[in-house]
Amino acid sequence: MYNYGRKEQKTYWKDAFNEYKNTFNKAIEKQGIMTEFERQSVAEYLREQREQVRVRAIPGAVQEFNNSVEYFKARQSAEHTARAKEISRWDSANLFSEMQVAQMRLNTIFNSDLPGDDKLKAVKNLYAEAAASGNSYKKRAAAEQLLNVTSQASGDVMEKLPFNSLRTQAENDLENIRMTDELRQAQDNKMAAANEVYNKVKELDSIANTFHGGNATAAWEPEFAKALGQVEFGVSHGELIITVREPVKPGGSE
Repeated sequence: MYNYGRKEQKTYWKDAFNEYKNTFNKAIEKQGIMTEFERQSVAEYLREQREQVRVRAIPGAVQEFNNSVEYFKARQSAEHTARAKEISRWDSANLFSEMQVAQMRLNTIFNSDLPGDDKLKAVKNLYAEAAASGNSYKKRAAAEQLLNVTSQASGDVMEKLPFNSLRTQAENDLENIRMTDELRQAQDNKMAAANEVYNKVKELDSIANTFHGGNATAAWEPEFAKALGQVEFGVSHGELIITVREPVKPGGSE
């Protein structure tokens, strides 16, 4: 007979749950070669253990999920702080002046009688000049203004296509220009925290599946569903996006 004997009580809910889950899975795997008495004994043991484990696993898993959400919120706040510091490092008057100069030079190019290829060459030269200047304000101003270069260019879609490449380059360059070590670290920390929240969701699904069977998800457990109601998941540019909903205040709305 397979030994599914009782063991000492686990003090950590995850240990107890994993033991129950392993026993459950092993019983499913071996049921074809067990005797009827063994199947009945295992079933009785699992019924006995299920609720004992469940009453510890449900609140324990919810607490860990809530903790991961709070940690994510803290890392998100840190990213906002780093972003605000990045914004404040720019002198607005200096930046505005450089953006005006860049826009005037672009207007001069696009209002000229130059053929399309020469206009493209002139815009590329303007951008290359700013990039080689070593002046972060000139670099940013040129990149910012090139974000609208497609709308300034004349012609059909095919004629504007080379300017689309310039705009894409400006978008990438602008991201690098405005990136600081602190902001990059804050973004990495937030992404790691977001992945941890997602991993906790998968853990809730695993627990629900073990207790309810089949394709059960976390939504099958009322406490899990309530916890999951705090967050909304999405994907943008291949990255996991988490939106945390603020709790509804009594007598108010979200």
